[in-house]
Amino acid sequence: MGGPMSRAPRLTPEFFWECPACRRPFPKPDQAAQCPCPGLERPPTLIAPLVRCAELPGLEGHPVALTGWLEAEQAELTVLHRQEEDGALRVTGYRFCAARETLEPTGAFAFVPA
Repeated sequence: MGGPMSRAPRLTPEFFWECPACRRPFPKPDQAAQCPCPGLERPPTLIAPLVRCAELPGLEGHPVALTGWLEAEQAELTVLHRQEEDGALRVTGYRFCAARETLEPTGAFAFVPA
């Protein structure tokens, strides 16, 4: 089997969030959510990677999205639930801060309402 192996996304400061409509990359999630795609009539949404976090073992089994990079090598994680009709996951009010090195990418992404 000489084909390329699939690799999970790297969660580095150079990671880009994408507009779900045009897939244009943005360095910040709020910029992806406000993409000026022509003719789009959609609520602000972005594509965010789903991660596991060793610092938050109580959330195992719940989708947790990387929704921002913070200062001092910290990341903002948002707990998601209930898939919407448009394929997005509903954002909860639960946001956490975690060290970047404790994040493990799952290889999956979610449409996250901003």
